[in-house]
Amino acid sequence: MEIGIGLGVCFSGLQPTFAPNDVANLALWVDATKSEDITESAGKVSQWNDRSGSGNNLVQATGAKQPTTGTRTMNGKNVIHAAAAEFLQKASFTITPNMTFFLVTNEISSASAISALMSMDATNDFQIDSAILGEFHFRNNNTVGTVGETVGDFLGTPTVMSGRFDTTTNLFYCRINGADEYNTDYTINLDTSMVLSLGTNRPQNDGVEADFGEFMFYNRSLSTAEILDVEGYLMSKWIA
Repeated sequence: MEIGIGLGVCFSGLQPTFAPNDVANLALWVDATKSEDITESAGKVSQWNDRSGSGNNLVQATGAKQPTTGTRTMNGKNVIHAAAAEFLQKASFTITPNMTFFLVTNEISSASAISALMSMDATNDFQIDSAILGEFHFRNNNTVGTVGETVGDFLGTPTVMSGRFDTTTNLFYCRINGADEYNTDYTINLDTSMVLSLGTNRPQNDGVEADFGEFMFYNRSLSTAEILDVEGYLMSKWIA
């Protein structure tokens, strides 16, 4: 395993008018500050609309499993709050094996170290395990630690997380709050069609309690400059 990917922490390339859809191949973008994108009844969320134009809305039809909106904030901004049994999903989410994601979250608690913040269910799949032990664990193809784990303690900490799969180098790159966490190799590319869940694991029976502010997927391994631009936008909005 090599530590760091040399991106640094400078966001000087960020323009004041930057938006995530300025970067090509945006496949999913949900933002909890946009109340017009959230379908809710008495604060219970049944749909969180995709702003990317791809129609990848996150939904939850079962009332008991619906997260809430309008009850919690991060940096003074509304978030979607999911209790351990609450989550949103996209039943058929199409990606490319080269992909980049960004997740703004604050994990509050979980039942176990394999409860999940986010999962993508298929044969060759991906999951972000709970930070109940302090660090996030990333797994590929249902194997714990296949694509590594963070080294900081992030439970209860507002977090801007980015992950990038690069099939050219067969490396997974991870950054947390504008700093390199690690990069590590992997051998099995992700499937191109998955069930995407936010707030639970692949079987949808072991979730976390967490706040979610913003979530994006790009169907491309983004460049260093592009990652810094998206990170800078998210950090200034949710962390600063």
